[in-house]
Amino acid sequence: MNLQSDQYTNTKGFADDLSEGKFSFPIVHGILEQPENQLIMNILQKRPKTPTLKHHAIEYLKNTTKSFDYTLAVLNKLEQQARRELERLGGNPMLSALLDKLHVDA
Repeated sequence: MNLQSDQYTNTKGFADDLSEGKFSFPIVHGILEQPENQLIMNILQKRPKTPTLKHHAIEYLKNTTKSFDYTLAVLNKLEQQARRELERLGGNPMLSALLDKLHVDA
């Protein structure tokens, strides 16, 4: 979720997935959600360094394809599956603590 993370931006850079041409989960979702729209692919090909195109891509992923909402829903579902499996296997405090650290809030 580094495309939306202020913490990630402060340590690594703003929307580096776009600058580096990376197909992260929200980007792939955005492309597949509206395959006829080439906006994200065009931006990835340009590998923008300035924020203008990055902001445009993020707004598209946020408001048009709802890719960030979808990504968060998948993360929550996977987390719940992992917690249920951990409980089914008898629990493990260290793994539970790891899942707590990996939890992503909206």
